[in-house]
Amino acid sequence: VDPSAPADLDTGKVVSQTGELQLDAEAKALALRTPMTQALAFDKVGDGVELGAFSVKQADGRGLLSLSSLDGVPLKDSKRQLLILASDARNSGMRFRDADQRVIEDFGHLPVLIRRMEVGLRFETPGTFKISPVGLDGRVRAPVATVKSGNIVRLSNDTPDGPTTYFLVERTE
Repeated sequence: VDPSAPADLDTGKVVSQTGELQLDAEAKALALRTPMTQALAFDKVGDGVELGAFSVKQADGRGLLSLSSLDGVPLKDSKRQLLILASDARNSGMRFRDADQRVIEDFGHLPVLIRRMEVGLRFETPGTFKISPVGLDGRVRAPVATVKSGNIVRLSNDTPDGPTTYFLVERTE
């Protein structure tokens, strides 16, 4: 989508004036591309989506995948990044009033249930990337993958230390 022609409402494609936000309503996808954070909220990933510092190549369901710099420099130079892999989550026993699950009848109770999700992603900036889950208690766990840029890595929110939505990504040259 061309930022100089930001909206084609007939096709449901809209781009922000800065070009950083891109909505594809038909595909049910919203992409964010800034120097510090790149993200994709999606219903499904077809042929893959390039975001800049990384590409989403595959996903087994709807969700959100984002990568943000933690060290205050743009992602292209960043050595420490936070990756978020979010899928459907709801409280145990949660009930909805409607079939589309838009009106909550009962909020349920803890624990929160997170749908298992697996994605394939590829880092586009040069380097080797070590990926470590961050527990919901904030502690960094043992790495689950190390991958060189240009290679696809499969990542799941179902880690050896339990479910999570957060990963520390550390890049070396």
